[in-house]
Amino acid sequence: MGYGELYQQFHHDEPWNSPHNLSLLDQMPDEFRSRGLPVGTNYSGYRLFEGNGAYEYDSDGGPWLGEAGDGRQHTLLVMETMPHDAAPWTKPDGIPFDQADPLAGLTLPPDTFLVGTVDGTIRQVRPTVSAENFSAITTWDNGEILTAVDYADIYHDWDVEDTAEVSADRVKALVLAMHNFHDVHATFPPGRDVPSEWFDPSTGVPYLSWRVHLLPYLGYGNLYNQFHLDEPWDSPHNIQLLDEMPEDLRSRGLAPGGTLSAFKLITAEEAYDVHYLNSPYPQLSGPQIRDIVDGTDSTIAIVELTPDKAVPWTQWNEVEFNAADPLDGIGPIPEDGLRVGMTDGVVHNLNPDAISANFGIFATWQGGEVFGPAESSNVFLDWALPDSKINSWEKLRDVGLAFHNYHDVFGYFPISGGNNSYDPTTEMPYLSWRVHLLPYLGYANLYNEFHLDEPWDSPHNIQLLDKMPEVFRSRGLAANSSMTGIQLLLGEGAYEYTYFEPNSARGPRYRDISDGTHATIAVVEVMSDLAVEWTRPDGDIPFDILDPLAGVGTIPEDGLRVLTFDGAVFTLNPDVTAENFKAFATLDGGEIFGPAESSNVFLDWQRPPHELPQVEHARSRIERLNKLKQIGLGLHNFHDVYARFPVGNTPQLWDPETELPYLSWRVHLLPYIGYENLYYQFHLDEPWDSPHNIQLLDKMPEIFRSRGLPSDSTKTGFQLFLGEGAYDYQFVNSSNYSYGYGPRIRDITDGTSRTIAVIETMPEDAVEWTRSDGDIMWDPTNPFGGLTMPPNIFNVLMFDGSTRSFHPLLDEDTFRSYVTFAGGEII
Repeated sequence: MGYGELYQQFHHDEPWNSPHNLSLLDQMPDEFRSRGLPVGTNYSGYRLFEGNGAYEYDSDGGPWLGEAGDGRQHTLLVMETMPHDAAPWTKPDGIPFDQADPLAGLTLPPDTFLVGTVDGTIRQVRPTVSAENFSAITTWDNGEILTAVDYADIYHDWDVEDTAEVSADRVKALVLAMHNFHDVHATFPPGRDVPSEWFDPSTGVPYLSWRVHLLPYLGYGNLYNQFHLDEPWDSPHNIQLLDEMPEDLRSRGLAPGGTLSAFKLITAEEAYDVHYLNSPYPQLSGPQIRDIVDGTDSTIAIVELTPDKAVPWTQWNEVEFNAADPLDGIGPIPEDGLRVGMTDGVVHNLNPDAISANFGIFATWQGGEVFGPAESSNVFLDWALPDSKINSWEKLRDVGLAFHNYHDVFGYFPISGGNNSYDPTTEMPYLSWRVHLLPYLGYANLYNEFHLDEPWDSPHNIQLLDKMPEVFRSRGLAANSSMTGIQLLLGEGAYEYTYFEPNSARGPRYRDISDGTHATIAVVEVMSDLAVEWTRPDGDIPFDILDPLAGVGTIPEDGLRVLTFDGAVFTLNPDVTAENFKAFATLDGGEIFGPAESSNVFLDWQRPPHELPQVEHARSRIERLNKLKQIGLGLHNFHDVYARFPVGNTPQLWDPETELPYLSWRVHLLPYIGYENLYYQFHLDEPWDSPHNIQLLDKMPEIFRSRGLPSDSTKTGFQLFLGEGAYDYQFVNSSNYSYGYGPRIRDITDGTSRTIAVIETMPEDAVEWTRSDGDIMWDPTNPFGGLTMPPNIFNVLMFDGSTRSFHPLLDEDTFRSYVTFAGGEII
């Protein structure tokens, strides 16, 4: 909110009315002044409902977004009360919630009162709302099913909420739900290996629509469980549920309480393709993200059609793509457009003047079309994304993911050598790293148009300058610009190209970043005055280790967005010191730092885990799963050296009394994930809590900070399953030579792709990161023993280095088979 200095003045370990904290009461920001209260007040009417199913605190703090199981858009977060019910703004006294009488003791307004829901929407609630319905939107995970009639009872003017903005919100929520579905099932709806009982083999279409299968991810798990998935949508049982359509599926122009929806997919072999297999037995499978080779930001996931195209919401009845006329089936496009959700979650407005061929570029998943701003602007009224912080985050996030995918293929960050792509006179590539990243951003066909052995401004390559993808359009630049401020820090000590004769070179590797990927800046988005042509290879920030900030230019008051090598996006502080910036700009400077230095470099280093709800899903996929991926790479690098997973068999590392290492496997992984300098600070022959080693507890690398834990935590939820049958330390104890060792790849006879290496546990199960006994003790008779089950999914690292997300309702036998090394189960 911009009050960081005021926040720092509070004593957070003292009550709100301690002598010190009470002295700050009169400094209440005006943003907290609610209706009817005078200027200068220190009271606020913005309050939470707490307890009994509403906003709940536990030992780790408040709830997180995933706990809004009833749907974030329908879960009340904050309410603006009347002046009589206001309280001192620093006083931690929410309104005690009573489900039987939720508005008890509150002064009701004469008109409406405002509430903010968990997804950030502001709504007006009627003072005449029934207790039952108000209780339903205040509880976080009670599974109530609300109809349009109920919402009309709750919200003022609900019936007239039929705007483009509401449509956009609903499309975005549907796309997010599709991604959450994919996280659990590894495909989009209807899922993976759908049993034959769930679809009609004569048509190859599911009995029930993708909308039905999304219900648990929209907060309607109870409604989903009422369907018979093995019966048609209009069976005697299922037809009874038709009038239970959630308001989230009511598209524009349709009356409340209806049973029709015009939110549709564009289906076909070249678009949203539900694969039908008839051998060895009939089954269906939804498409996967990896099928979207044209790029998620340029591929339509969902389109909202006009009311005349609406269908029963439970019926699988979609737009069939016609390659000869891609707009066939879309129908008339109104003057203000139709809302479409891209598969990256961005919502655009379809242009009524769109040319059919151009629309086909964005309707197909693997069309391989080459396009630029001209085609994009013809299809979408708002293709040029607003110049906002959120969109900067989104673009840098996509660039970060592409960087990692490039490295996965070539073993180097761009550019990998060879193919005559380097100029021997300059020892620089002919074309920028941005061009070489195109195939990993969904622009493979544009990449193939370039002549890689010619300069960026050759007669051929210069013609492609105006095809710059939107992902590279940075802050302050026009929609038709071919310039970008998304640049590397290029120079000695930072991002360098290593040149080999005669004309080959390469970029840096993971292992070159010994300072740690989370603490090394890859890309900076500079201001428009420093923008360069996007294909230009010398168009990056020249890094000078003696004057690290020289090439960055002016840093505005709200900072510059930067991408670190682990895929995270932060905001560069305008008050950053050159010395601290250098620590994060160099790849192998060997600096050891803590939160003080990090907070000087980044305005948002200690940001809350869910600061930006709009990009939470994307950040989760990049930051949390990427951490597991990096841990997996570290485990394999360790195994390459020692022929075992941690810990090695050096006797001095092991405690003969406990038959465990003195320090955790995470400590011994440090040199293999970019923290060699920190590793050598430890006394490896002393316990984790020895007087020396305990001092290093607060140096925990960001890579080990798991879900729900604050930035200053020294605990982690990235843990092994430790014990016989799983990750089992072997210890040999003799009078002369006692030692232990970790398991080997060859011990995993069930297969590395089918065996869990590391699980991300809930915050309440986290342990000190250096603690050698800080793992989950494996009990095959109680597979979930010692685990607090998450409300949605849990993330795991498999021993082959891949990451997966499992549903918490996974049955015990299946989960056991994934944990054991040599159980012999067939999964």
